Amino acid sequence: MIRVLGTLGMAGMFVAISPKLRDSLGNYAVNAQDYLITHSPYSYAGLGIVVIALMVLLSRTATTSR
Repeated sequence: MIRVLGTLGMAGMFVAISPKLRDSLGNYAVNAQDYLITHSPYSYAGLGIVVIALMVLLSRTATTSR
């Protein structure tokens, strides 16, 4: 858990100090939002299916023993 939080913190700091990366991530977020609005309600249903599938996949891999 600490490793994940540390990695996310370092990624967040890198985004905070890199204006070019911050702008490109902002543009991707705006484009994704425009796409969702343009193709609703189907895009929201697809996004929900993808999120649920990822949750099932991650919970399944987290419970397997190594």
